[in-house]
Amino acid sequence: MYKRYLIPMVLIICLASCNERQKTIKKFRENPAYRFESYGENLNVPLEDRIFDAPDFLIESLKELDETDIYKPYKVSKSDKDNIKKCIMELPKEFKNVLNIKLLGIFFVDEFIGGGLSDYVFDSEGTLYSIIILNPKILKVSMSDWINFRDNSIFNETKGITVKSICKPNKLQLLQTIVHEISHVYDYHRHITPYTDAQLTIFKTSDTSPFIDNVWESYHKPVKEYDFPNRDNISFYGLGDKKIDSSHAPKLYSDLLNTPFSSIYGASSWGEDFAESFTWFYLEKHFGIEYTVNVYKDRSLLVEFSPLKNKIVEQRRRILEELTD
Repeated sequence: MYKRYLIPMVLIICLASCNERQKTIKKFRENPAYRFESYGENLNVPLEDRIFDAPDFLIESLKELDETDIYKPYKVSKSDKDNIKKCIMELPKEFKNVLNIKLLGIFFVDEFIGGGLSDYVFDSEGTLYSIIILNPKILKVSMSDWINFRDNSIFNETKGITVKSICKPNKLQLLQTIVHEISHVYDYHRHITPYTDAQLTIFKTSDTSPFIDNVWESYHKPVKEYDFPNRDNISFYGLGDKKIDSSHAPKLYSDLLNTPFSSIYGASSWGEDFAESFTWFYLEKHFGIEYTVNVYKDRSLLVEFSPLKNKIVEQRRRILEELTD
């Protein structure tokens, strides 16, 4: 009985999945921000020149997504473009190969909440492409200042507790954000994780991957060994509805030391885990940039967290190394 009906049942499941996928793509494409035709000609432009002013329809879509009316156009200068080009040229060859055929543009949006966003776009056949949105503030502040702002955005301030994130040497300020967002794009198309965004479960090619094996139980939930209190209460840049008192920071970072995650940001989902893991690995390997978070009570150092000194983080280094060959 089981063997006789195996093939028909597989066909039924596949047809149902395909129908659901088509419905999802059709729904996305109702919004011009997710429609390939809105950006498609950009593929004719050299990769390093796909840096554009954000069109009005994209800004309006982002306003709706983040439930805000503060987003505004940003005029990209020649200097801005030159800085982005330098970052793109520093990427691994395989990353640039993927971007060349899949990245439809990099767009700056003034007052954007967060450092950046990698999003997806679909053509009429359901083929997936990507765009990147960036906050122009990353062009104007040091890497340490931006990451310190990011890492502290999850906390309500508690007197006497200080969380200080440092990047040494403190240079190439926008490189961290660029590499992080491009890592997401690479993941969308090369499936380092089963799916990069929780909205794309119907596009997954597998339920697991070497990168998430024995680390993640599901998209937002690590295996029990690597979960810890307050991890699922974390939200950055004020996008969530709650913050954690910084009095919990010493315990939070002490717990993080016992995981394979490269940052608190990376502990939020397997998509962010890969982007953060690759970014800090690549910045250290090619630029000697070390990321460290120090947690102090008054002037006493309580916890020092540096991902690339963490032996558990190192266990997945081979996977990251293979991406830069």
